Amino acid sequence: MSHPLTRASFKHALLPIANPRELPAPQRLWTNSEWERIRLGLQEKDMDDKWVALAEGDRLSIYRAGVGQCVYDAVFAPCEGGFRITTARMEAGRNDRLDLHGAFLELLITGQILHSPDSDLWARFTTLGGINALFGY
Repeated sequence: MSHPLTRASFKHALLPIANPRELPAPQRLWTNSEWERIRLGLQEKDMDDKWVALAEGDRLSIYRAGVGQCVYDAVFAPCEGGFRITTARMEAGRNDRLDLHGAFLELLITGQILHSPDSDLWARFTTLGGINALFGY
Protein backbone atom coordinates (compact mmCIF):
# COMPACT_ATOMS: atom_id res chain seq x y z
CA MET A 1 0.00 0.00 0.00
CA SER A 2 1.52 3.30 -1.01
CA HIS A 3 -1.34 5.67 -0.21
CA PRO A 4 -2.73 6.31 3.27
CA LEU A 5 -6.04 4.70 4.11
CA THR A 6 -9.08 6.95 4.41
CA ARG A 7 -12.37 6.43 6.26
CA ALA A 8 -13.85 5.21 2.97
CA SER A 9 -11.28 2.36 2.99
CA PHE A 10 -13.14 0.58 5.79
CA LYS A 11 -16.33 -1.53 5.66
CA HIS A 12 -17.66 -0.18 8.96
CA ALA A 13 -18.10 3.36 10.16
CA LEU A 14 -15.20 4.40 12.40
CA LEU A 15 -16.51 5.74 15.69
CA PRO A 16 -14.60 8.13 17.98
CA ILE A 17 -13.60 7.30 21.53
CA ALA A 18 -16.86 7.59 23.44
CA ASN A 19 -15.42 7.95 26.94
CA PRO A 20 -11.82 9.22 26.56
CA ARG A 21 -9.19 8.88 29.21
CA GLU A 22 -5.73 10.42 28.90
CA LEU A 23 -2.80 8.00 28.73
CA PRO A 24 0.84 8.79 29.45
CA ALA A 25 2.41 9.22 26.00
CA PRO A 26 4.95 6.50 25.13
CA GLN A 27 8.46 7.97 25.13
CA ARG A 28 9.62 6.11 22.01
CA LEU A 29 11.20 8.11 19.21
CA TRP A 30 9.61 7.06 15.91
CA THR A 31 11.86 7.58 12.91
CA ASN A 32 10.69 9.54 9.88
CA SER A 33 10.37 6.29 7.90
CA GLU A 34 8.37 4.67 10.72
CA TRP A 35 6.01 7.66 10.78
CA GLU A 36 5.57 7.37 7.01
CA ARG A 37 4.54 3.72 7.47
CA ILE A 38 2.32 4.52 10.49
CA ARG A 39 0.44 7.19 8.54
CA LEU A 40 -0.50 4.62 5.89
CA GLY A 41 -2.79 2.98 8.47
CA LEU A 42 -3.77 -0.64 8.96
CA GLN A 43 -6.64 -2.44 7.29
CA GLU A 44 -8.03 -5.83 8.26
CA LYS A 45 -7.12 -8.52 5.78
CA ASP A 46 -9.29 -11.31 7.17
CA MET A 47 -11.69 -12.10 10.00
CA ASP A 48 -8.84 -12.98 12.37
CA ASP A 49 -7.52 -9.40 12.38
CA LYS A 50 -8.53 -7.61 15.56
CA TRP A 51 -7.28 -4.07 14.88
CA VAL A 52 -7.44 -1.40 12.18
CA ALA A 53 -5.77 2.00 12.22
CA LEU A 54 -6.31 5.31 10.50
CA ALA A 55 -4.03 8.33 10.53
CA GLU A 56 -5.68 11.67 9.88
CA GLY A 57 -3.22 14.53 9.93
CA ASP A 58 -1.04 14.02 12.98
CA ARG A 59 -3.52 11.76 14.83
CA LEU A 60 -3.40 7.96 14.70
CA SER A 61 -6.60 6.23 15.79
CA ILE A 62 -6.71 2.49 16.46
CA TYR A 63 -10.06 0.72 16.23
CA ARG A 64 -11.44 -2.72 16.98
CA ALA A 65 -11.79 -4.40 13.59
CA GLY A 66 -15.31 -5.38 12.62
CA VAL A 67 -17.05 -2.89 14.91
CA GLY A 68 -15.13 0.32 14.21
CA GLN A 69 -14.98 1.52 17.82
CA CYS A 70 -11.88 3.61 18.56
CA VAL A 71 -9.93 2.19 21.50
CA TYR A 72 -6.73 4.28 21.33
CA ASP A 73 -5.60 7.46 19.66
CA ALA A 74 -2.31 9.28 19.68
CA VAL A 75 -1.10 12.62 18.36
CA PHE A 76 2.37 12.61 16.79
CA ALA A 77 4.61 15.66 16.47
CA PRO A 78 7.90 16.11 14.68
CA CYS A 79 10.98 16.45 16.85
CA GLU A 80 14.71 16.11 16.45
CA GLY A 81 15.37 12.69 14.96
CA GLY A 82 11.79 11.83 14.00
CA PHE A 83 8.41 11.92 15.73
CA ARG A 84 7.09 11.52 19.27
CA ILE A 85 3.62 10.95 20.61
CA THR A 86 2.64 14.12 22.43
CA THR A 87 -0.79 13.02 23.69
CA ALA A 88 -2.49 9.65 23.88
CA ARG A 89 -5.97 8.60 24.90
CA MET A 90 -7.87 5.37 25.43
CA GLU A 91 -11.48 4.33 25.74
CA ALA A 92 -12.05 4.29 29.49
CA GLY A 93 -13.40 1.01 30.74
CA ARG A 94 -13.28 -1.51 33.50
CA ASN A 95 -9.49 -1.81 33.38
CA ASP A 96 -7.95 1.63 33.42
CA ARG A 97 -4.36 0.62 34.23
CA LEU A 98 -2.70 3.40 32.29
CA ASP A 99 0.78 1.84 32.31
CA LEU A 100 -0.59 -1.39 30.83
CA HIS A 101 -2.61 0.41 28.15
CA GLY A 102 0.30 2.71 27.27
CA ALA A 103 2.51 -0.33 26.66
CA PHE A 104 -0.23 -2.03 24.64
CA LEU A 105 -0.72 1.05 22.45
CA GLU A 106 3.00 1.02 21.71
CA LEU A 107 2.86 -2.75 20.99
CA LEU A 108 -0.01 -2.25 18.55
CA ILE A 109 1.96 0.37 16.65
CA THR A 110 5.24 -1.56 16.57
CA GLY A 111 3.81 -5.03 16.03
CA GLN A 112 0.60 -4.60 14.07
CA ILE A 113 1.29 -1.48 12.02
CA LEU A 114 5.07 -1.58 11.59
CA HIS A 115 5.44 -5.39 11.76
CA SER A 116 8.51 -4.83 13.91
CA PRO A 117 8.12 -6.77 17.17
CA ASP A 118 9.93 -5.33 20.18
CA SER A 119 10.93 -8.04 22.65
CA ASP A 120 11.87 -5.55 25.40
CA LEU A 121 8.49 -3.83 25.10
CA TRP A 122 6.71 -7.19 25.09
CA ALA A 123 8.63 -8.20 28.26
CA ARG A 124 7.60 -4.93 29.97
CA PHE A 125 3.98 -5.47 28.93
CA THR A 126 4.10 -9.05 30.26
CA THR A 127 5.61 -7.86 33.56
CA LEU A 128 2.70 -5.42 33.90
CA GLY A 129 0.26 -8.35 33.61
CA GLY A 130 0.01 -8.78 29.84
CA ILE A 131 -3.10 -9.74 27.92
CA ASN A 132 -4.76 -11.35 30.94
CA ALA A 133 -4.56 -8.11 32.93
CA LEU A 134 -5.51 -5.98 29.91
CA PHE A 135 -8.72 -7.83 29.20
CA GLY A 136 -9.46 -8.99 32.75
CA TYR A 137 -9.14 -12.74 32.18
